[in-house]
Amino acid sequence: MTRLLTVFSICIGLIALTIVVVTAAGDEEDILAAMNAHLDAINTEASAAIARHHLPGHSEFSANGRLLGVSGSFETQLARNKAIFESGSTFDWHHKDLNIQIFGNTAVVTGYVAGTTHPPHGDPIPVHNRRTTVLIKQQGEWKEIHVHNSPLNEEAGQ
Repeated sequence: MTRLLTVFSICIGLIALTIVVVTAAGDEEDILAAMNAHLDAINTEASAAIARHHLPGHSEFSANGRLLGVSGSFETQLARNKAIFESGSTFDWHHKDLNIQIFGNTAVVTGYVAGTTHPPHGDPIPVHNRRTTVLIKQQGEWKEIHVHNSPLNEEAGQ
């Protein structure tokens, strides 16, 4: 009888582990899709999609070294995004080497953003940033609550 209970317990454990792994894999795909959709929205000047990616109160350390920035409501973010694009700025940014870690309803995504920023007046600016993003799953969707960008110094090595 003890042997039967042991086998039964192992089977239940394997089933539970399979469910957890499948759920995490689905979440990982959803997070990757959300991250790619966000940069696609930036690259295509989709102001509303950019704002929807962030939760209200989203915080950001930008790559230019400024103090912590905190966004406002969806409407405030939308207006800010529209102003950036109406100024003539364009972007061609892409993710590199994303690593996704999931902790329940929270995810940490690390990697790099590379590409070019085209300001309205002036020369294109190459972008090579390290990026850490914190996302929270709410009502089945992964939303960004914090991002930290900093310039990548490739000469520094590891």
